[in-house]
Amino acid sequence: MNSNTQIVFLIAMVCVFTGCRTEPVEKPIPDSEYPSTYRKILTQQNWEIKNAAFQQINVHENLFLNQQGFLEGQVSYETDSLTLETVVQKVQELISRYSVYMGIPSGQTFDLENMNFFTSTLIPNPEKLSGNTANG
Repeated sequence: MNSNTQIVFLIAMVCVFTGCRTEPVEKPIPDSEYPSTYRKILTQQNWEIKNAAFQQINVHENLFLNQQGFLEGQVSYETDSLTLETVVQKVQELISRYSVYMGIPSGQTFDLENMNFFTSTLIPNPEKLSGNTANG
């Protein structure tokens, strides 16, 4: 091997090895006051106490408390009879009944009637579906 080939080979190897090296990533420490920080897993005794209180108010068989004491599950409704007003009413009922188990602070309110549900990418804007636009 001539010296030029050796230098090119050496530079290529240095680039490969330095490019493949990974730096340790520091994990941020969550703020205990931040509302989406997960609670620690409850002890069995604390979970049983919380679950007993939950079961006294629970009217949906597919809802349960996870190990952190948060509400999980599904609520099903007949889709043929759903209107926007019905959905708003049902969501308000769920929040009212289960807010303690959703991590929603007492006194927190939501203006669901004036919320724009069509800003989500999951629910297309009716104007886009029909081809109508405000500009004509």
